Amino acid sequence: MRDTGAMAQFDISIAGFWRSFFAAVLVAPFYFLLLRLEYNLLPDAPALDGFFVVKGIFFLISWAAYPLLMIPVTRMLGLGQYYVGFIIAYNWSAVIVILVLLPPFTLFGLQVIGAGAAGFLNLLATIAVLYYRWFLTRTALAVSGGMALAFLFIDLLLSILLDVSGNRLLGI
Repeated sequence: MRDTGAMAQFDISIAGFWRSFFAAVLVAPFYFLLLRLEYNLLPDAPALDGFFVVKGIFFLISWAAYPLLMIPVTRMLGLGQYYVGFIIAYNWSAVIVILVLLPPFTLFGLQVIGAGAAGFLNLLATIAVLYYRWFLTRTALAVSGGMALAFLFIDLLLSILLDVSGNRLLGI
């Protein structure tokens, strides 16, 4: 909602930090639904159980990788005092992100409106998610728009690296 005061609604404590990783539990069923849909589109799909195991491991790695990477980055930039609040907001934002990204890929997206329209909806959803994460980063870290864009770029680059790594392990 573009409310910079929304950060005050989070429990910005160490306990709140650790609780924010519960968002992964909320996201996981939707993530695995997306994976199942992705699997169905693979021309030479590996074994389903192996696919889910590898992707599941990389899902867990991704929930640790970005927060761990941000420790030295935020400290180096003098933003360490914002780190806990940023990761808390970032983790909880994943619930909103998955709910925005899921519909274009679901039965609604592919069978009711067609793959072309679903692709367009996916593009719009991705743009909305990027903007949302950019705004969240700018607000939570109290940085400029350009600096928030750099953080977003690091997040995207890490996500791509992890996805490519998992896919290489699977041979896809």
